[in-house]
This record gives sequence, structure tokens and C-alpha cells, in this order.
Amino acid sequence: MEIDTETKQAQPPTGSQVRKSDSDRIEDLERLLEEARAENQRLEQERNDTIEERDDLQFVVEDRDRQLGCYATSHPQLEASLKAAQDELVRQRKIVNGLEDELEKLRSYPNATYAHDREWDRLRADYKKTCVDKKQLEDQVDNLRGILGRMEGDLETLRSQKGPPKE
Repeated sequence: MEIDTETKQAQPPTGSQVRKSDSDRIEDLERLLEEARAENQRLEQERNDTIEERDDLQFVVEDRDRQLGCYATSHPQLEASLKAAQDELVRQRKIVNGLEDELEKLRSYPNATYAHDREWDRLRADYKKTCVDKKQLEDQVDNLRGILGRMEGDLETLRSQKGPPKE
């Protein structure tokens, strides 16, 4: 409502003013829709990058698992440590699979809202917390290799102190 300064009376808005505010609202809604689409595309790309990174880490984990399996068969004392590491890996994979299931449920809801995006962000953060850190895994493998090297050295020392085998 506008106030006519000469008559001091309120004047109703004209038709063009009403249409202009409707068109402004439409423009705002279109702008918000574009922003939501861009954010959705960004989140989708981030999700794809996370999945790709997880697959890369999973390959590294499986490769290290095979290497440790070979060490464990030749050195039974390492088998218990390897079993504990494998159990932890299985536990983490179950957590990740559960989070991925939750994410798929959220993504399947029609007319997803910003609340779903916030839930998605929370799930992504949980997922990243439970991922196996490649550096940490490599450190564990290096530690096990160091233990193995020391044990082999101790074994050689014991053999040399014991003398040649008697027949």
C-alpha cells in the first residue's frame, strides 16, 4: 500500500506492481532452485570422489592383507595380530556399509529437502571418521615388517649362538 502525500490516504498497489512482486518472487525461487541444483551437483561430485577414494583405499587394504597373510603363514606369532587387524577391518566395513545404506535411503526420498542435505553431511562426516586411513595402515604394515625383521634377526642370532645343527 502506498500513501498519497497530497490526500494522506493509502492507495492500493497497481496491477503492474503486483505482477512485479510476483515476478520477483519467481526470480528468487528460480535463483534458489539453481543454487540448490549447484549444491546438489557439488555434493554428488564429493560423494563420487569419496567413493573413488574408498575404493582406492580398499585395494590398498586388500593388497596389504595379502602381504600380511603371507608373513603370517611363515611366522605364526604374527597371525594373532593379523587376525585382530582383519576383524577391525571387517567391523569398519560393516559401519561403512550401514552408512551407505542410510545414505541411499535418504537419497531415495522424493522431494528431498535441506534437512536431508544436513543428514547427508552428517553421514558423510561419520563415513570419513570410519574410513581406514591409508597412512595409518601403511604405518601398521611397516611396524609389522619391523617386528618380523627383528624376529628374523633374533632367530639368526639364536641359531649362530647354538652352533651348527647336530645330526
